[in-house]
Amino acid sequence: MLKEACRQVREWQEVHRRELSLTLNVNVSACQFQEPNLVKEIRKTLKETGLAPQDLKLEITESVMMHDART
Repeated sequence: MLKEACRQVREWQEVHRRELSLTLNVNVSACQFQEPNLVKEIRKTLKETGLAPQDLKLEITESVMMHDART
């Protein structure tokens, strides 16, 4: 799902380059946050789709941080 969203935003950026400044905000679940390959997968997705790292915003909720603090 992340890959498709990144690809779509990149496509819109190309089409509307002068008119819009688009970024993608993604909520990261507690389960995803615990994945050991999360950063590697995000890097791979950015490289494959051409989306600039600064155009992807990861949203980490308090519940994710609280879950991490309890473990």
